[in-house]
Amino acid sequence: MAAPFSAYDESTDPTFWRALLIGISYKNHPNKRAHLKGTHRDVRLMKAFLMEQGWLEENIIVLTDEESIETTKAAAIMNGIDTLIAPAVEKPDQSYRLVFYYAGHGALEPDPTHREPNNQGT
Repeated sequence: MAAPFSAYDESTDPTFWRALLIGISYKNHPNKRAHLKGTHRDVRLMKAFLMEQGWLEENIIVLTDEESIETTKAAAIMNGIDTLIAPAVEKPDQSYRLVFYYAGHGALEPDPTHREPNNQGT
């Protein structure tokens, strides 16, 4: 016989919902053709949408290059991903809703300075 239905499901509890929203406009990129308009706005709109759906603001991580170019570094993004998934990894028996949203370029370009270990810009 199947287990009885439980009225409580963690996936319907907003305290178990997490989101990482990243918006990169490349405004400091030397090639002006690489600059993107609207990525920061898109992230703000996605955050507003999630909150309208019941997501808690403290569970939404936002990374943009609006304030500082430092937030676009791979380490900051990887840290954001780690923070996003950590609760689900620590308690895999619970149901989490995880959202990863990225607004920006999707291709790598060679790093002419060779400062990146994989010779690709971040």
